[in-house]
Amino acid sequence: MPSCEDEVLSIGRKLDKIIDGSKSGENAADLLEVLSKLPITIDILTKTRIGMTINDLRKKTSDEKLAKKAKGLIKEWKNLVDKREDKKEKIVWHYFSSSHPKSQKKLA
Repeated sequence: MPSCEDEVLSIGRKLDKIIDGSKSGENAADLLEVLSKLPITIDILTKTRIGMTINDLRKKTSDEKLAKKAKGLIKEWKNLVDKREDKKEKIVWHYFSSSHPKSQKKLA
């Protein structure tokens, strides 16, 4: 069974062919559906750059339903990234807040 990353890469290649016009776009919606069900992490998004491919598909398709599905998937992934960034900010803020023991140390 292929890893999630391998599956995302495979779907990305298929979508690239659809975008380039070398393959029929009939199953693009099915591919997006598969992507929406995969446990995609920020690491996979970064390594595969699948978000760029989906956004390119969204821009170039004339099928409104497909564009809407692509946009929804991108939005879902952006929320995943935003949640991670918010968590990082909170950790940094907590570390530097006056209530944190390490911030109580005086600088020499």
